[in-house]
Amino acid sequence: MPDAKRTSAILLPLMTLGVMLGILLAREADMTLLPLALAALLCSLASALLPGRGRIAALTVLCCALGVLTTLYAGHPDLPPEGEYIVSGIVTEAPLADENAASLRTCLDDVTLNGRPLQGDALWTSYLDAGETLPDWLIPGERVCFTARVYHFTGECNPGGYDSRESWLASGVILGIYGHDHLQRDHEPAGLRGLAPRLRHVITTGLMQVMDDEAGAFAAATLLGEKTYLWEEDYVAFRRLGLLHIMSVSGYHVGILAVVLLKLLRRLELPRGLSAALLGLLLTLYALLAGTATPVIRAGLLLMLHEAGHLRHRQTVSAHLLCLTAMLQLLANPYQLFSASFQLTYGAMLGLLLVYPRLAKAYYSLKPWKNTFWRGFSASLAVQLGLLPAQMHFFGCVTPSSLLTNLFIIPVMTLLMGSYWVMLLLLPVPAVREALGFVLGRTTEGLLSIIRLLSEALGGYLRTPAGNALTLAGWVLLMAGLSVLLRPERRRLRCLLSTVGAALMVLSLLRLPHTSTCYIQFSDGEADGAILRDRGAVILIDTGEYAHTVAGYLRQEALSVDMLILTHLHIDHAGGIRGLLDAGIPVEVCALPEGAYSAADADPEAIVLLEELSSTGTRFITLSRGDVIHTPTGQLTVLWPQAGTVRPGEDANGHSLALRADIQGTTLLLTADVTSAYEMYAAIPADVLKAAHHGSTESTSPEFLDAVSPQVILLSCGEESREKSLATRAGDIPVYSTHSSGAITLRFTQDAFIVETYLPR
Repeated sequence: MPDAKRTSAILLPLMTLGVMLGILLAREADMTLLPLALAALLCSLASALLPGRGRIAALTVLCCALGVLTTLYAGHPDLPPEGEYIVSGIVTEAPLADENAASLRTCLDDVTLNGRPLQGDALWTSYLDAGETLPDWLIPGERVCFTARVYHFTGECNPGGYDSRESWLASGVILGIYGHDHLQRDHEPAGLRGLAPRLRHVITTGLMQVMDDEAGAFAAATLLGEKTYLWEEDYVAFRRLGLLHIMSVSGYHVGILAVVLLKLLRRLELPRGLSAALLGLLLTLYALLAGTATPVIRAGLLLMLHEAGHLRHRQTVSAHLLCLTAMLQLLANPYQLFSASFQLTYGAMLGLLLVYPRLAKAYYSLKPWKNTFWRGFSASLAVQLGLLPAQMHFFGCVTPSSLLTNLFIIPVMTLLMGSYWVMLLLLPVPAVREALGFVLGRTTEGLLSIIRLLSEALGGYLRTPAGNALTLAGWVLLMAGLSVLLRPERRRLRCLLSTVGAALMVLSLLRLPHTSTCYIQFSDGEADGAILRDRGAVILIDTGEYAHTVAGYLRQEALSVDMLILTHLHIDHAGGIRGLLDAGIPVEVCALPEGAYSAADADPEAIVLLEELSSTGTRFITLSRGDVIHTPTGQLTVLWPQAGTVRPGEDANGHSLALRADIQGTTLLLTADVTSAYEMYAAIPADVLKAAHHGSTESTSPEFLDAVSPQVILLSCGEESREKSLATRAGDIPVYSTHSSGAITLRFTQDAFIVETYLPR
């Protein structure tokens, strides 16, 4: 290859890698890196005038500097101080997932706080009081006004690798809002910014009316990305078969729409330039309708760049287009680099571009149907190979059955989605929509039934640890060995790279037996979740509220739960069960305190989660004072509640489980949310006290502290005020709080323990 062509071939990939490197460099940096990045930018601009390789290096450094600058800007938005505000904003998603949900969760666009505009979107969450329902007018596209507490997202503060701040920044959400006091319609209209979510909601409800709830919800999810109304059993079945990409609007869905639109435009025999302009306009409108979902924008941009290349009569190289779209998207929002959507999309595309051509040529038959099957299988295998690192990192599993199920589901879904678009166009036509809706509804329900049956028969998946740098290195070698980048005659090298790569991946996933003992108190805001790992035993003591907190650690380590102890049925202690279910983490036994279900304030959402957990085969037991749970190096003893003392209708906090853990000569007292009215029943001398009820003044009284006399106090809380209040009551006793320290780990040795914090104190 001539030098000019070689330079042109590698320039764009190197520039894209430069942007990614800059993002990684600035990921944990503060604004002190800004002058250095600006200096690098200016130097590289001057050096870009150099010829040949000097220009390549300069442009790569230039892109690296741009990656640093955009990451610093995106990672340090201008946020208002935490506190109470009058909030106004446009609801972008349906607030309630189902009738059993006791909480509100949605995103707000065009937000103002005390009248000042917010430079980004906000996550709005709140609990509902018993018997409370939200007003009928609270739908997507409606502008609302209420009083609530504004809080900032935290970075990574738990073992397990989840960073809520990065996750939300990747979606354009920059802060959280909690509460809904004085909720009312805002007097200002939502305007054009409320039109897309309102239209999406109208279309979703229309599809559910003419196709029935299950089929309509599935059609809305695949067409518009509206997953609020999806049936849980359908979601689980697709997850078990490795087909969740079908339910999320992605490049596959945009590609189907683009093919349909191009065929229609070409039938009109319009000039190619006009057709391309109309295609761009229609894809833009679709992106707005789908909530400006990143995968839609990514796929639309890729298609339009491809069309632009044809208009200019230039050869378009798919790998270069892929690099260009990645670079443009990362410069617009650098935190997309760390999102599952970005990594899964580009991993799949790399598999198709690099591996599929080699696999497709590996077999040839005189019978056309065999060639068709092999090409489909090769495409499925290439995609799965490309997805491997992201699947292991984000989901902790590999689904072998997806190699075969994709061969069946992709052609069927392609035809079905084309029919959904016809259904969408005919929604305003009364008689026709009912007839077509009936046919599509029954067809969709039949397909979903088949998917559920297949998930029972083939829905096994291999749970894996999250992987590490060695896993990534092995994947790169494996992809290189199978790719078209190596010449066909380099068989020995291809075989060596593939073998070494596969061996490194397998080796990186091996885990030595866990021979030590530790207790981890996770940081989950005002929620509570902890794990006791005693050699090979894994005991989960509450799950926290959010799905990712505890489940993220278990998924990363590929662990199963021997026993889940729920101290009481409040969602801030049981909400993380959703994460266990979604990740497919087995729970052998679930233990509850006596009278847990009969408490006056037992959370309905927690009860629903327990029912789902029971359906997976988990065995349930009840605990009360005196019960003992043995571990490899010690035991857990129940101190409260007392059998026969819990009456129906009483408060769940007062009768939550209090446990004494005796581990290798150290005593750990776990008091859940026990209030001062009952805490003296659990007052025993202990080396470590896990403070009750997130440090509330209604618990952990001075008398209780005197009776326990701990060396160290652990506090699970999300507010600085609670941390200071408990520290004042504790006096000279050290208080380790998850609010300031992140996850807190106790490592036990014989007759001693060591306290480690995830964040520096």
